[in-house]
Amino acid sequence: KDGLVSTEELSAWWKRRAGSLLAVSASRETAPPTRNQLLKLGLVAAVPCFTFGFLDNSIMLVAGEAIEGSLGVSLGLSAMACAAAGNIIADTTGQVSGGTIDRLLRPVLPAPGLSAVQRASKAATRAELLGGALGIIIGCIIGSFPLLFYEEKTTEQVLRAADTDHDETISKEEFRAAIARGKEE
Repeated sequence: KDGLVSTEELSAWWKRRAGSLLAVSASRETAPPTRNQLLKLGLVAAVPCFTFGFLDNSIMLVAGEAIEGSLGVSLGLSAMACAAAGNIIADTTGQVSGGTIDRLLRPVLPAPGLSAVQRASKAATRAELLGGALGIIIGCIIGSFPLLFYEEKTTEQVLRAADTDHDETISKEEFRAAIARGKEE
């Protein structure tokens, strides 16, 4: 009547409504997650995985190529050993950066709004795993962009470049000179 709620009025209201309010609250917590909640959960899982996949692949390709052209040539490392070294650099960078980007984006990503019971459901587990897997796959595919800038020489191109006198044979001197040029590149 006066616009204020007295303790007695609040207590009477609570006694009338408590049962239905608690029942609604309990049913929300135990209801299966909605499609919208699962999509949000998948998105939240996908973002750090996308970041990791993108950074991991792009850095691995660039670092592996750089290592192969420097240490690989001077130490006689195989292309796979150089790729493994590049992968170590990429994995470390991706792990550190992925967590940072996750923390930066978490406030702007939609919260799934799941209860503890819903979060523990098989549907939520599947949504999170699928979101993470799709995130890393898409991140790795897009992170492969450095391949667009690599020019692989064919065996024929390498042999033609080594045959400096153009007699269609490679002498010992031409072979040594080609190896020396390879170390300089």
